[in-house]
Amino acid sequence: MDQKNPDHPDAGSAQDATATHGQAASDLEGAPLGAHPGSQHVPGTAIDAAPPPPTRPLRGPTGMALARAVSRMVAHGQFGDVASRLWQSLAPRSFYRAWTLRRDGPRRTEAGEISVALARLPAPPRISLIMTGAEASGLKPAAWATAVRRTVDSLTRQIHDTWELWLPADTTVDFRDPRVKRRGAGLPALSQVEGDTVALLAPGDLLPRHALALCVLAMAQNPDTQILYTDEEWTDRLGHPLRPVLKPAFDPDLLYGSSGVYPGQLLLMRTALARRAMAVGQQAGQLDRYRLLLEAAHLAGRGHIRHMPRVLLRRRRPLPLGSLSALQSFLATYHPGAVAEPVTEKDAKGEVHTARRVIWPLPERLPVVSLLMPTRDRVELLRPCVEAILGETRYPAFELVVMDHESRDPEALAYLDGLRDRPGARVILHRGPFNFADMMNRAAVAAAGEVLVFLNDDMEPQNPDWLRELVSQAIRPDIGAVGPKVLATNGTVMHGGIVLGLGNGPGAARLAGSRFAGRPGDTVGDLGIGLCAHRVSAVASACMAIRRSCFEAVGGFDADTFPIAFNDVDICLRLEQAGYATLWTPHAVLTALEPYASDRRERVEQERLAFLERWGAAIGHDRSWNPGLSLDGPEDWLALPGLVHGPVTR
Repeated sequence: MDQKNPDHPDAGSAQDATATHGQAASDLEGAPLGAHPGSQHVPGTAIDAAPPPPTRPLRGPTGMALARAVSRMVAHGQFGDVASRLWQSLAPRSFYRAWTLRRDGPRRTEAGEISVALARLPAPPRISLIMTGAEASGLKPAAWATAVRRTVDSLTRQIHDTWELWLPADTTVDFRDPRVKRRGAGLPALSQVEGDTVALLAPGDLLPRHALALCVLAMAQNPDTQILYTDEEWTDRLGHPLRPVLKPAFDPDLLYGSSGVYPGQLLLMRTALARRAMAVGQQAGQLDRYRLLLEAAHLAGRGHIRHMPRVLLRRRRPLPLGSLSALQSFLATYHPGAVAEPVTEKDAKGEVHTARRVIWPLPERLPVVSLLMPTRDRVELLRPCVEAILGETRYPAFELVVMDHESRDPEALAYLDGLRDRPGARVILHRGPFNFADMMNRAAVAAAGEVLVFLNDDMEPQNPDWLRELVSQAIRPDIGAVGPKVLATNGTVMHGGIVLGLGNGPGAARLAGSRFAGRPGDTVGDLGIGLCAHRVSAVASACMAIRRSCFEAVGGFDADTFPIAFNDVDICLRLEQAGYATLWTPHAVLTALEPYASDRRERVEQERLAFLERWGAAIGHDRSWNPGLSLDGPEDWLALPGLVHGPVTR
């Protein structure tokens, strides 16, 4: 990403960062998801609110992003892509129907190939499905029975027919299918299952006919997989599809923050793992799905949890939030000192969204933090930034190291001279051509901190605990770099976590972009991701915290290859290679007093080519981004319909 160049007084453009379920409902059973003629795609952000009304995608940030994407396509003669984008904008129902049929529908040729692949397995694996009861699902008995019948009907159409469905012991509904069974009274939920894998279903969940087969094949192809989850689709009361829920690859922090809404359904886990997980944190005679998932994910490990980016389940509403007590109990067991608390936010429409925040503990002896800030001349930016940091930051153990790149302005020089005399602040003179990466490497050598925070000279913290949040995340053993939410002065998002390839349309210069860029600062996003700390491919060095040990382990910034641009993305990707994740948190918020750009375009172009050479294989395959979402245009738009074949996982 381009760094702000303190040499240039006119940095201009923004940084390139990122039921009543009658006959109409019953007609959906076993059909491809999204195939209903009344289906529509409504970009939405709620994780616990009613489905949003249709939007007007040609206005506001969405319309601007669409216009830019269409202009690039026209310039490169890609008129078919232009037509598809306009189709999605003007007729979202029709577009989504075509999109899901092409991408996730059980095509006849694929169904045949699936059957052949299943026949080649040594033995057909049995899947044990456990249905939640009426009380747990919040339905009256009659409505529960009707919804269960619809689920059973979709199961009887499965290509993979080796399954069993366990209903609660007090079920009064009779099914002729011998695969539908009742649990014994007073017996634990998993005590009688006979399958190799187990999954929980809610009444009314509908599976396309190839869903279980694809899951079986995916777990057979990846035998080390302990947990597998898929994308899903939410519907209205009549079963009309509203939108797909397209999920990232597994992220434990998003699991904590979304309280089980992610990873959602369809989710299968090995039966042996499920039984081990059931032994911890469950009350007698009850099944806490969220506590089970937390325990199973911990036991399995991130490397054994896979995501299949195909829409393989339709449900009426998102899963209810897991209980806060379940998350607190889990944290007390495995992360002593960590505390979970609810987070709510009201968006511009007045809708209230709920998530969870984990406050990670700090050691008794607080790590010393070095804030490393490059600057040159522009004291009107530097002064409010420094005064806010020194005067309002609650974290006590920090020093501010300002790297002055040959300032000449008398007012700036006077301010820097005064800063030298203030406790906890140092000013170091740096000479030579502007090289952000080299300047920050030198600052790190001179700094005393165990945690390094790289900070542009116009970053103004918006809450006094911003540094505590960054440090508590950065000292976690598996975390490398941490970035906050950065807002522009108009309140829109400037940095929301970097996605590889976002905005990288035909001929576009960007190879990485910020999520939510240009959106309102209270944007929530699908699955409540905007309210949750979660893992990303990179964060911007406009504000980036890294443990010194991690920074030195990967050799710091690559000042030779990326002196100005992409050095932040590059170091985050190298940290990932070394086994350290990058995390973005919305619980530390800063405002950038000006946008970012570099006036050294020729040099930036060289760095863009170097980045493409080094990391080109990763572009467009970001694990925090679902391949069904567009990388060129509004971020909540679907990717142009592309054929997805077989049990592809990641």
